[in-house]
Amino acid sequence: MAIQQINIGQAPNDGTGDQLRSAFAKANANFTDLDTRASAAWTRANEGVAAAAAAQSAADGAASGATAAQATADGAQATADDAMGAATAAQSTADGAVNAAGAAQADATSALTQVATRAPIANPSFTGIAVAPDIAISKAAGTNRRLLLRSDGVDRWGLESNGAAESGANAGSNLVVRRYSDAGTAIDTPFMLDRATGRLAVGPGSTAVDANAALLVTGGLRAGSWFLPGAFTFSTLPTPAGWLSGAITHCSDAAGGASDVQCTGTEWLSLKTGLPANLQPTGGSGSKFWRRNADGTMDAWGSETIDMTGSNWAGLGPNGGRLTVTGTIVYGGPAFVAAPLGVASWVDGDISTWSSYMAYYSLGTAGVGGGIELISPFSRGVRGPGSGIISYNVRGRWKL
Repeated sequence: MAIQQINIGQAPNDGTGDQLRSAFAKANANFTDLDTRASAAWTRANEGVAAAAAAQSAADGAASGATAAQATADGAQATADDAMGAATAAQSTADGAVNAAGAAQADATSALTQVATRAPIANPSFTGIAVAPDIAISKAAGTNRRLLLRSDGVDRWGLESNGAAESGANAGSNLVVRRYSDAGTAIDTPFMLDRATGRLAVGPGSTAVDANAALLVTGGLRAGSWFLPGAFTFSTLPTPAGWLSGAITHCSDAAGGASDVQCTGTEWLSLKTGLPANLQPTGGSGSKFWRRNADGTMDAWGSETIDMTGSNWAGLGPNGGRLTVTGTIVYGGPAFVAAPLGVASWVDGDISTWSSYMAYYSLGTAGVGGGIELISPFSRGVRGPGSGIISYNVRGRWKL
């Protein structure tokens, strides 16, 4: 078999030479062929030496056959010389194959060195592959696995699985994007995707995600178009907490009407009323009304008709009489957290053209009470037969 030549290409790594496997296959075949040739040559040489020895022995043993033995010896020597020449040629061929294998080994070492040092390969391509191949970068857990994008050999961007320890529960080996300066020095990681939770952190210096949110943005967020927050009912709003302070979303059944709501850290406030999203801003029925205010105050106003039958009167005389109203004239809305301030007045419906007034009353958290004293004049000492109206207008606080 003829010696097979190894194609080493026109220049290192230009893609035109034999692949490593093909090159070493040729080298192995050459070594096998040369070994076969050398063995045959040495066999022939040994046969020639043996023949020469036999001829020499015959010459020494028989003087009468000396001439013939010498001729035989000369023939044997010629055969031995031919065998030696063949062996020398075989050795030269073997030396050439070894040199070629050494050159191939040097090329392979150079290629592996370039791969190990991430040397760029101009215009890489995949040939002879029916489908696009997977590209895997595998290293030990807890170490960076990185794909670099460069400009003229200088790092610009890096996509990497970072060196965060894989401690179980899918933790560690998080995906980050690293940016580099003009000099190729790492600046920071503006993108970090947590493998365990799928949560994302974006912005300069992003090294950790928010444990309570799918997206953490550092440095502010600006929407170039409309922005639609999530929508909740009051019962499904996230439980207020410090990390939610300032968060805004929409509550479809907020008291006072659907509204965007904002978290203070302890409660959700309706941006329409300024009140907790579950508190009605106003209310009332009949002749009694109330209104909560965002500053914590509350107004209540209204009136109630009272019984003024004569049996409740006392102290009748030529100058009038006195009526004591027991119980409380309730405001008809939420109670105040402390006694409010305001005024109450009484109108005697039976003697409306006469003067009448309230001699005593108190304003409680739930209504006007405390044993109300009503004074009304009577010119003829008669008792009031019907009813009167107590009106009130007060302001206090619905929360401290």
